[in-house]
This record gives sequence, structure tokens and C-alpha cells, in this order.
Amino acid sequence: MIKKLTLTFFLFLFIGSSILAQCVPDETIPGLYSPDVSQGLPNGQVGVNYETVITMHVPTDTSYGTLSATIDSMVLNSVSGMPPGFDYECSNLQCSFPGGEFGCIRVFGISNDNADAKTWDINVEFTIYCFLFYDFIIFLLIRI
Repeated sequence: MIKKLTLTFFLFLFIGSSILAQCVPDETIPGLYSPDVSQGLPNGQVGVNYETVITMHVPTDTSYGTLSATIDSMVLNSVSGMPPGFDYECSNLQCSFPGGEFGCIRVFGISNDNADAKTWDINVEFTIYCFLFYDFIIFLLIRI
């Protein structure tokens, strides 16, 4: 009886760990994310399991003109436009990536329909949490 319980325990442990398999970010990427738009995601084939990893390097800050911001985190809100039978998972359960750190999204699935063999426009929506700073310029109008 003990052997059966032990075997069952290890079987559930193995299955549970494979279900929660997460991607590992590539911390050697040169830009903000890889693959970039010019590279696109690797092509898939009908009837063949597909898996790829998108790595992101969330910056610590950014600026535009006189506006500057410190980035606290970036949260993945949604992914749309993927082929039927495809899904994604993040390197953490909340799909939240702190500023200055690396994170990844694993895209995976299988399609058995030849009609799905085409280019798909995948849309990804993030919320970026940041602290804004603005250099104020004060203009004084003095009338004499």
C-alpha cells in the first residue's frame, strides 16, 4: 500500500511540475525584446507541436522630451490573434515583469487544420506602471 501511495505521489508531482513548466528568459538579448518585429516568430507546421519563447528586458527608465519616467513594472494584460489551439504562459503566474529585469512569454500549441497555415497578426497588450517626472519651465510675465 505504501509503495502505491509513494508511486502515486511522485506521478502527481511529475505531472504537476510539467503542467507548470515555465519559460526561462534569455538574459543575453541586445534589445528590449527578442525576437524583434523584423525577425518575427519562427514558422510552425500543421500537425506539429509548436513552441517558442519571447524574451523581454524591461527598462528601468525612459524619457521623451522633458518627460522622464522610472519604470516600476510591466504587466501583460492580454494576447489576441493567435491561431486556434495556441496559448501562452509567462515566466511568472502574474505575467508581471519588474523594471530592470528580464521576463519571457512561452507561445505553444498545435494546429491540425491546413486553413491555419498562414501568417497571424498577434496583438499583445501591456500596462506599464511608472513614476513620471517633468522638468517645469516657469515663464514670468512682468509688466511695468
